[in-house]
Amino acid sequence: MNESIQTLITDLRIEAEPDLIIDDESMEFSEILKRESVNTDVTFVGLKSPEEDEIKDYAENLFDLATGNSSFIFVRNASQYRGKLIS
Repeated sequence: MNESIQTLITDLRIEAEPDLIIDDESMEFSEILKRESVNTDVTFVGLKSPEEDEIKDYAENLFDLATGNSSFIFVRNASQYRGKLIS
């Protein structure tokens, strides 16, 4: 996956350093995110689609994650469009 991210960065002609972080089960996601994003200009975070009954808690969690940190761009995780630009 890191190779596809690097290809996308090159194709879009942006200056960026991708850093793919695999789930570390010894820490909470919010702790990892805060630790890894402290010195970033922008952080892209892949998200799953919440179930209907999870939407309120999901939105509150996103708000908590983004508060007091660098700029975040939340994106839906890859699906049938993985590796393709969608306009």
